[in-house]
Amino acid sequence: MINFKYLIDGFPENKDQAEDLWQQICSSLAPENLHEDGEIPSNWADRKFEDIHRDARLLSVVWPCPQHIADRCDDDISMYVRRTHA
Repeated sequence: MINFKYLIDGFPENKDQAEDLWQQICSSLAPENLHEDGEIPSNWADRKFEDIHRDARLLSVVWPCPQHIADRCDDDISMYVRRTHA
């Protein structure tokens, strides 16, 4: 069983659930959400950032990030997009 550190939902069972989690990840990485509008210390925000990226790595193994979500994300999550070789 995969346990996320930051995401509260369980591992997705389908593409729609996975896209919802990618949206959550992207939203969570926005500066105002990551730092909770300046309400948390920088070291907590750094830990939160690491936990979010850990969850993204786990999720990407089975459900890579859709390109359209990565393109709109404030943080670079392109490493979680499935690469196709032409």
